[in-house]
Parts: sequence; structure tokens; C-alpha cells
Amino acid sequence: MTRGEFWRLSYRARRYLSHLSVDELAKRSQDVLANVSILTPQGQIGLRSPKETIGYPWMELWTHIIEEFGSREMGMPPDILDPETIPNPTAPIPAKGFLESQGLKKELSGCLVKYGKRSWLTRTLAKGEWRISPASYYSDATLSKARRDSELEFHIRAANLEKTSKPVEGMEGQYYHVLKDVFAIDIKAATNYYLVCLARGLIYRMFDDFDADACLIIHNEDEFVRRMLRAFAAINPRWFGTFKAVDYIDPCMPRLPIDVHFAKHFRYSYQEEVRFVWTPLSPSLAKLSQFTINLGPIDDICELLLLNGKEFAMAGG
Repeated sequence: MTRGEFWRLSYRARRYLSHLSVDELAKRSQDVLANVSILTPQGQIGLRSPKETIGYPWMELWTHIIEEFGSREMGMPPDILDPETIPNPTAPIPAKGFLESQGLKKELSGCLVKYGKRSWLTRTLAKGEWRISPASYYSDATLSKARRDSELEFHIRAANLEKTSKPVEGMEGQYYHVLKDVFAIDIKAATNYYLVCLARGLIYRMFDDFDADACLIIHNEDEFVRRMLRAFAAINPRWFGTFKAVDYIDPCMPRLPIDVHFAKHFRYSYQEEVRFVWTPLSPSLAKLSQFTINLGPIDDICELLLLNGKEFAMAGG
């Protein structure tokens, strides 16, 4: 049995997407396509290797979607591609950031990266100015799809499947399941909170997704985290700060329990986000606004990559 045949047979035995409407299934298709596709260094749209999961086996999930459409005797919707959720090709010109990163002559895959405008990131490098936003800010409808999300809540609507006595031919010990009911979980933060979002590694499509013409590359992660937490505490001492990677959740197959402060829909998995989160020691209904903290110069642990130019702030190394 090939891997594809195994994926298809496994899904037919457990149709965990059977509760979704056609529109919901189409949206899931777009979410998976957003993560299956990559922007190659050459500026072309490519596909992830089946062995490269980045948290989820995307090609297997795509096979499940095709099987679910087939189970309904439907083809894929003709408008399944959403230009806003897949990389923007630049070929024959190399991907934004590729040539510039080659000039740094450093391994960047494990570094923390902040994408943004050079006018702001230049000040960040030189002075350590860092803008802090409340979680509620990211639900602003004017933000791009890559940034817009409800960071104060997370919704799950998954199928509750019941095992039958019908065995799956070719899969010893496995049985078909049927939909018993659907369970929903709504998780909400107890209070608004502050966060700072970064990415792990240089991801070429992020320059377009975040309308960025530069990125800050952080080489000394431990020292950066220490300075960020210290600078925030100097202004807001009664807030608790945490730094860790985001947990990307498939709402149809959720991993429980879920910490809403570090949970994001798996459609954003390709961003490989890590974040700082600050929560008040006591829940508060006070309205939170953006503000700026000052880390002091960080050019000893960071450097700046600027698009479309040969000028780099190389003080970091």
C-alpha cells in the first residue's frame, strides 16, 4: 500500500471533516494550501516536501480534504485558490530577501526575525524602541489576512466519531467510524493582554504578507528575551511576561488543553511564530493601548536586513 493509499483509506474510516459545510471545507482547503505552498529562493511557488511537516503533515491533510469532497460526490470548488493566502511569486526575480540574506553570509534558519518597515526597524536597532500592542489590536479589520486574528478567543468545532463493528479492509484492527455528534469549545482570555510577535527563521513570503521592506535579525535570543522582559517590567511591574513558541491548533483535531495566549489557528503555521505575552497579575477590564518600551541599543545582538539595497547594519556581527 502506498502512502497516499494509506492516507485515503485512513480517512474513509474516520471522516472527521464530515460535519463541515461546503464553505467550511473550502476554507479549510485554502488554509492547507497556504501551508503546503512556499516561496522558493528563486521566487517561484513551490510545495513543501511531505517529510517537512512544520507542525502538521500538510500533504496528508490535503488528501483528507480531497477524500471528503469525493465522499460527497463533489469536485473541488473552482475558486479554491485565494491569492491573499498563497505566496506572491516574483520569478524570474529571486524572492524578496534572498539576495540580501546571501550578503550576510550567516545561517539564519534558527534566528528570531521581526518583519517591518525600515524606518521603524532602523530606530529599533539603534535605540531599542519597540512598540507593544494589546491582543485586541490584531482583530482590526484593516490589517492584512496574515496579521488579522482574534487573539482573545479560540473556537473549536470538531466531530465526535463513534466506532462501528465494520472492519477496514487492509488495515488490521481498524474499524469504520460514523458521526455521532459535533462538539464545540469556545475559549476566551480572562482579560486583554499585551504581546509581541516574531518569526523563527527567514521566510521569504513574509515580506509581502507583512508589507515589510526590512527585517530585524536577532542573533542572541537569550539576551534579547532578557532585555525585552526587563524593559517591559520597568514600565509595567505588575504584569507577568512569558516567551515561547505559538501552538498551532487544528480546530477539527484539537490538542487539549489550549492556552489561548499562545494558540493560533493552524492556517498561520507557516509563519513559525514565537511571541512574548504579558498578562496582568489580576484580571482587568481597563482599555489597553499601544505604547513603546526602550531596550537600549541592540546592535550588539541584532542586525538589519534591508530589501532592494546593499546597505546593511552589520554591527551585530
